[in-house]
Amino acid sequence: MAGLSAPQFAFVGDAASERAGEAGIWRSENGGISWKEIRFQTGGNPLPLSIHDLTFHPHYRDTVLMGTRGNGLWKSDNNGMSWKRINDRAGILQNNADIYGAAVSPASPAVWYVAAYQNGRGEVLKSLDGGSSFAKIYHLNGGGIPIVGLFAYADNSERVLIATANGGFLQTSDGGASWGSVSWSSGNITAIRVNPANPDEIIIWIAGGKIMRSQDGGLTWRSVNSPDRGETSGMFSYNGPRVGQESAGLSTDSLPPDNSSKPGFQFDLGAIFSPLNKGSDDFIISPSDRRARYLKSGSNIYRSGDGGGSWNPVHTSLSPRTRLDAVAVDPFNADNVFFTASGEFHKSTDGGATWEMRDLPPNMKGRIRILRISTHNPEIMFAVTQ
Repeated sequence: MAGLSAPQFAFVGDAASERAGEAGIWRSENGGISWKEIRFQTGGNPLPLSIHDLTFHPHYRDTVLMGTRGNGLWKSDNNGMSWKRINDRAGILQNNADIYGAAVSPASPAVWYVAAYQNGRGEVLKSLDGGSSFAKIYHLNGGGIPIVGLFAYADNSERVLIATANGGFLQTSDGGASWGSVSWSSGNITAIRVNPANPDEIIIWIAGGKIMRSQDGGLTWRSVNSPDRGETSGMFSYNGPRVGQESAGLSTDSLPPDNSSKPGFQFDLGAIFSPLNKGSDDFIISPSDRRARYLKSGSNIYRSGDGGGSWNPVHTSLSPRTRLDAVAVDPFNADNVFFTASGEFHKSTDGGATWEMRDLPPNMKGRIRILRISTHNPEIMFAVTQ
């Protein structure tokens, strides 16, 4: 993408993309009955965009933020009908940044936090004016390591939790002026999910497909039992090498030792980057029922009604060899479940007991990697293909 001037707009149209092997972004405004492709254009030619994540504004029902790989942060003020890239006048947020996450403070709609990978390192940026300008409030001083997730707490716009790909959990309670280390996990983190109704519950994905859960804000962790793989639950701690941190107000003396410069140390960047954000929809916490959970494991779906203590299989009627792609749950009703598989869109209104199926558009090519439902209007859905 070097040297290509990216557009500042996008539109939704009926025509399908002819771009073989590139990501597609699709939108439905009737609960998945029909879909239209979001086509980004510059000078009449398609511009490829690889999407990391979609974030719905907690206050403004029509506002959606989209983090891309190598094309910065984008914003829609009409539920995805059209888009404009966020341009920081001072260049703190770069147009070619990888955006792994964005969070708008539930306590203050003008306060944004962005997890960006730019300048060869992971950075956390903060805006006090709804994205018009940004300031850098944290960065990893070890090159090549992104920040894979962040969470803004609802009770305090200055309180933020971040997770780094090399296993670090850090928190600030003063808007980024100072940071403290919460814990360090085992293995490379590829994605995180925090329960908004109970921020002490944090889900992380470890490179290789393992899912871990903390119920005390990240201090201790247990493996999420995957029913079809027979995994056993167990706590873990990590005493291996890390990449150090450096930020205003953060003393590196309070952090675990940085062993990355020791002879023989190798940090497997491929293990971090290859699965990034590919598992963040595999474990879904229902926003409407805090005890309802859905777990996608391989081509199977399981449901828990007791906060993850026990799991029951959801019968999808798929053949054993059918590839199950993405899963989503209605933010307003935990019994409304959706998944895509092999060019089909499946919907259940009774928690998976029965299903309705319809074919996706034939030109909706590629595997659906992300399926998201608006937190304000369940009729608005987005699908990202790859």
